[in-house]
Amino acid sequence: MSSPHFPIDVIEKIIDVLAARSDHTALRRCIRVCKSWHPRSRYHLWHRLIISRPDQLPVICNTFALDTSLSSVVQIVRLHGAPGTDVDEPGGFPIAAIVVLLPHLGHITTWEFHGRSGIIPRSPVYFTTFPSILACLPQYRAVRKLVLRDCYFLGALQLHRLVNTFPALQDVRMERVNCQEPTSSISLPTPHTHRQDIRRLDLKEVRFFQPESDLVINPEVLSPLELTWRVPRC
Repeated sequence: MSSPHFPIDVIEKIIDVLAARSDHTALRRCIRVCKSWHPRSRYHLWHRLIISRPDQLPVICNTFALDTSLSSVVQIVRLHGAPGTDVDEPGGFPIAAIVVLLPHLGHITTWEFHGRSGIIPRSPVYFTTFPSILACLPQYRAVRKLVLRDCYFLGALQLHRLVNTFPALQDVRMERVNCQEPTSSISLPTPHTHRQDIRRLDLKEVRFFQPESDLVINPEVLSPLELTWRVPRC
């Protein structure tokens, strides 16, 4: 008895379900089954590139060198903070990816930075905004969306610099973003660097955590975008 044959559209829907469940192991198996399964599986495996360790970068770059068409599939890059253990605190983002991937992925449309969710750790790992890193980000000229989740910044100025470094940014999503250094009044962006092109802004639990402060948004001013943090006076 021959094996049952399923139409390719049914197979692709199954592959889509596996992708929605983030079942990368199953997707890697699907990509090896037959040629007709390859394009859909390949797309879901590489459309969003997730990096959590620096040692992944040489492997990724070598893969792009062997398959020069593969990099064009990638549209989103997500950096994950290194997970902690029972003994060690969580580590930082593999931030070198911003520099290393630029020759291959200058066309991507989204950068995502996901720290580790949960309560504020004993020693938070702060987002690195070295000048050399910030100098590379404007070269990602196609980036329209920035996602920050469970990130810690030493101050609002660092967050301000990150948001303003992408020349074509239109969509900003922040969730559980923490700024330690209190600032009496700072705009994101400042009046001298208004972003006329921001079209969507989602904020959830964007706060200072030492000392506590409030986030004040002027709902009437979204283009140009203005956000102001104000620390309550004692």
